[in-house]
Amino acid sequence: MDTLIRGAVAPAGFFACVELQSINSFVSFVVGVATIIFLGLSIYKLIKELK
Repeated sequence: MDTLIRGAVAPAGFFACVELQSINSFVSFVVGVATIIFLGLSIYKLIKELK
């Protein structure tokens, strides 16, 4: 019975990790874009204050 449960859980864990990996890359992409926008706005504000 123990082997049967392990045999069922391992593939489920593998597929869950694959699905989470795609979500994780999407979240990473969103965070990266937000960081670039924040940096751009900060530089724009700094340049505007210097003028």
